[in-house]
Amino acid sequence: MYPILFHYGPITIHAYGVAMATAFIVAIYLATRKGKKLGMDPNIVLDMSFWIMIGSIIGARIIFIITMWGYYMQNPLEMLEIWKGGLVFYGGLFGGILAMYIYLKWVQQEFFKFADLISPYMGLGYAIHRAFGCYMNGCCFGRPTTLPWPLGSVFSSTSDAGLAYPGQRLLSTELFESVNGLILFFFLLWYEKHLKKHNGELVGLFLVLYSFNRFVIEFFRGDVIRGFVGPSIAWPWGSSQLSTSQFIAIPTFIAGWIIFFWARSRKENGKPAKLQVHQ
Repeated sequence: MYPILFHYGPITIHAYGVAMATAFIVAIYLATRKGKKLGMDPNIVLDMSFWIMIGSIIGARIIFIITMWGYYMQNPLEMLEIWKGGLVFYGGLFGGILAMYIYLKWVQQEFFKFADLISPYMGLGYAIHRAFGCYMNGCCFGRPTTLPWPLGSVFSSTSDAGLAYPGQRLLSTELFESVNGLILFFFLLWYEKHLKKHNGELVGLFLVLYSFNRFVIEFFRGDVIRGFVGPSIAWPWGSSQLSTSQFIAIPTFIAGWIIFFWARSRKENGKPAKLQVHQ
């Protein structure tokens, strides 16, 4: 695709960085607007979003650096070049959650109330970033395929995908991931409107659905840079190790169900917790 959108004098504008910024801006705007409708302080939502953004970027970069430790020891200055790609979503997810928890603890606000607020918009931001960041950048690519576009894509020779498989059509796993984000976005909004009882349910479902879908999509990935863990496992279609993201998806999936069922059975002062009034 097009990792570099354009040059402006000495400045190079990368698709990955633009997509990441757009994803954050859209998610923050929608979460702030929704929070205001629910009676939440918009300043708290904005400040929280800022710290989530910082925590997400740091966490995502740290996990990627760990998976590429040998390379970055040889090229330490490149650790800061996040605009070229090299972020692991799970690192961003956990880094953002940690930053959000610390901030909300500091301002004495309920964690799960705000976690539920942003959960659908995390899915939307994820969809935007995968479709216009990873896909344009040619990272997080899939295995060789004969399927037509959009299921399969041929990437520019300047991208990671083009360098790994020059001229070959690859599964568009970036777009599969984007669809994953849209599923999360629309399902969580629907669930919130029709089924939600207590705070914590949405973030629990986010973790469950994301980790399950990500686990499946990882089987179609073709980039070895993401790393692998443990012994080879025999699957119906062949043997392979778990990727780093699949390994992380397992405890994330379990944690999501624990949070969800805890939230569903949550009580306050011996009575079922009251649902926030949705206007």
